[in-house]
Amino acid sequence: AEYLVEQKKQSLDKTALDTSRPVTTWVHDIFQGLLENETRCLCCETITRREEPFLDLSVDIDENTSLTACVRKFSSREVLRGGEKYFCDHCGCLQEAERRLTLRRLPPLLCLHLKRFKFVEQLGRYARLPYRVVFPMELRLMCTDPLRPQRLYQLLAVVVHIGANLSHGHYVCCICSHQTWFLFDDHNVRVIEPEVLESFYGSSDESEGLRCGYLLFYKAVDEDICVDQSVLPPSPDPSHTAL
Repeated sequence: AEYLVEQKKQSLDKTALDTSRPVTTWVHDIFQGLLENETRCLCCETITRREEPFLDLSVDIDENTSLTACVRKFSSREVLRGGEKYFCDHCGCLQEAERRLTLRRLPPLLCLHLKRFKFVEQLGRYARLPYRVVFPMELRLMCTDPLRPQRLYQLLAVVVHIGANLSHGHYVCCICSHQTWFLFDDHNVRVIEPEVLESFYGSSDESEGLRCGYLLFYKAVDEDICVDQSVLPPSPDPSHTAL
C-alpha cells in the first residue's frame, strides 16, 4: 500500500511540473465527465464545438417531472437571442445562435444537482422550488463516446435539503451501502427502507415540500469504486436503528 501511495505521489509531482496539462486527482478520476458544447450561428450557419470537463451536472427542474426528463431537457437545443446573443468569429459580431450540450463521456460516479433555487427579480432574492421530481433507482444515460455509448447507473446517495428557503434549512444525506440504505442526520445514523426516498421527491404542498432531494449521486454498475471503510461509522444494530 505504501508503495502505491508513493507511486501516486511521484506521478502527481511529475504532472505538476508539466504546466501544459492540468493536475488531476482521485476526484477527477471518479467524478469527471466530458461535455461537448456545440453552437451554430443562425446567420452564417458556422458550427463551433468545444469540449468541457464537468464534475457535476446542474439541471433545471419543472413541476411533476422526472429526473430522466430533466436530463433530456439539459441536452435539448436552445436559441441564444437578445442579451444572450453569441459572438460569431466568422461574422465578427453578435448573432442569434442555436446551442446544444451533449454528453461526450460519462463518469464512474455521476453527481446531479437539481436547481431548486431560482432568483426572482420581483422579489430580489432566491426562491425555493419544491417541485416534485421523481428520481429512479436506476438511470441509463447515452453519450457520444464510441467506446462506451451508454452506461447504466444505480442510485448511491441523496443529499436532502430541509427548509423553506436558501438562507435557512438543514441538510441530511441518504447513502446506500451493501444494499442497505442509511440516513445520516448530523451524528445520528439510522437504517431506512428504500421507499423512504420517495418522500424526498418534493411537492408543491407547503407541508410536504420542505424535504427535497437536492444532490443525487449515481454509481455506474460497471465500476468498482472503493470506499475507505475507516471513514464510515460502525455498523448500527438494526434492532435499535431500523424504522
